[in-house]
Amino acid sequence: MVPRPELACLPVDAALARTVAEHVHCGEPMHLVTAADLPITAPLMVLAPGTVPPEPPASDTCIYRCACGFTLDARDPLA
Repeated sequence: MVPRPELACLPVDAALARTVAEHVHCGEPMHLVTAADLPITAPLMVLAPGTVPPEPPASDTCIYRCACGFTLDARDPLA
């Protein structure tokens, strides 16, 4: 049997392929969040009046979050 390289790129799991390609989880589109958004597991940060929160580092990664809490990190296609 001759190996077919084009078949190596086909997704094994259609649901996983849809999640990655379309940013869909739990049957709904995930929302793009920024590093400045409070992660679900992060502790709250209380700032004194007049203080400025630290700027998040620049990144070429987009973070998508589902309402259930699932997150997907993806490279920004424009970066």
